[in-house]
Amino acid sequence: MVINYTIQKALLTNQANDPWNERLGHPGASTLKHLGLPTLQDSCLVCKTNKSHKLPFQNHFKPALSTLDCVHMDIVGPINPPSMSGK
Repeated sequence: MVINYTIQKALLTNQANDPWNERLGHPGASTLKHLGLPTLQDSCLVCKTNKSHKLPFQNHFKPALSTLDCVHMDIVGPINPPSMSGK
């Protein structure tokens, strides 16, 4: 059995530096401030992942009123390698 002490130490250090973060369910800075606890210097991975929000996509669709009002084109150029058909 091989034990990786580096990972064990990193996990232990992360918990020792901020025991309240995990115990309180990863609260925000305003909650920690309200409770009189120090705020995090570096957010943990769980905080960063769960507190990031995807903004709604703004739909700017305007229907074309006449021919060539809206043109979509490929301006990248020739793609290498060619397609499976060789073209």
